[in-house]
Amino acid sequence: MATLAANRMSRKLPQRRLFKLSDSPGFVFRPDSGHECLSVELYGSALRKMSCWSPEKFDLNPLLTFAVLVLFCYVESSMGYFKGFYIHSQGVEKLLKKSADLIFPQGTGLLAAWVEVKMQNWWRRAYFGVPEFFQDYFNPLLSPQVQFISKTKSGRTATILWILCESHRLNTAALIACWAGHENSSQMMGENTISKFIDNDTTASERPFRFSEFAVMIKIYSEKLDEWRVSLPGLAEVEENTNRPKRLGSKKPENEAIYFPSHKLAMNMAYYVVARVIHCAGPLQTFASASIHNIDDIYEETEAWILILLRIAAGISWEDCICLNVYTIGFAGLLFACALSSRSLESGLWIQEWLEKRLEQGGIEEGNFPIFQILDAVRLINRERRNGLDVVALFQTVDDGGGRVGLIAPK
Repeated sequence: MATLAANRMSRKLPQRRLFKLSDSPGFVFRPDSGHECLSVELYGSALRKMSCWSPEKFDLNPLLTFAVLVLFCYVESSMGYFKGFYIHSQGVEKLLKKSADLIFPQGTGLLAAWVEVKMQNWWRRAYFGVPEFFQDYFNPLLSPQVQFISKTKSGRTATILWILCESHRLNTAALIACWAGHENSSQMMGENTISKFIDNDTTASERPFRFSEFAVMIKIYSEKLDEWRVSLPGLAEVEENTNRPKRLGSKKPENEAIYFPSHKLAMNMAYYVVARVIHCAGPLQTFASASIHNIDDIYEETEAWILILLRIAAGISWEDCICLNVYTIGFAGLLFACALSSRSLESGLWIQEWLEKRLEQGGIEEGNFPIFQILDAVRLINRERRNGLDVVALFQTVDDGGGRVGLIAPK
């Protein structure tokens, strides 16, 4: 806990670099050296203590082991150290397979905490990774044995994050497969990549993409999303008012901002709304169709949900986002997802302006992700949209394993 606190303080109190290494605002700062050094020292001490444990000691203390592994995941997530995070996250999964009966129900809250940070790390990779990141789309992000978290009160936020990430994973996999089917000779992806994405053992011609397969899998999470919504009747029924405008127009989101009694409720509703955006079938069907007619009508439901998110953004506290979204998916990341899902330049420009204002207010990162990196991507999307092009996905050409996602990675 002390390691985690020191690491958090190092990022809340960043220092300016003596030499400017880049024009990007994120590289002007570095973590506070005093807190960072203390965090590294404490972290090393904790790792050494754990390395001295015998297999028998792990077996005798499964709940304590679970707690320590979850804390390690949180520390590595806050450092942007994906490799270390995956190692300890896999350790959590192995422990749960072996000792779940000894950990639950006492460890249900810890399970929810692990699921939340696991989904955060997946989300951070998803938007700044390579297409192959979505290749193994038949394996769920959570093993079936821990999906009971959706039935617990402590797991409500973890559940909506899981549904959101699974929905995005399947939706993007379908999008890439549609693109691969249309562009089988594309120089950008190449036949080997396409074949590998569709199936490791067969070529694209031997196993053509079937949109219906993805539709069935996505429907499973659509039903889970409905179940989650029913379990929280206290959330504002913002989606029920059919008289409100369906897209950004003369009425600005600021004029109809949505406020919630707590930040957690606001974020849960935001996660739900973005999941609804992803579950709108129209946009994906346009990629699976040979011809497209009345595309604005197809996107109407999508734009309506995005407008709801913009109204939530207009009412949410940025200070709370910075302080309370450290180990979960940040609001800026949700807006980025909607910038890719929308065809409206007005919505894209509103999101860009919102991000620019938040940077001016202070806080370089939110949800353990640099705001300026999201802002650069949104500006790119808007620039292309001004030229009459829709940007529906962004990928890197080389898999860097996640790169340096935090404000700045440790030395």
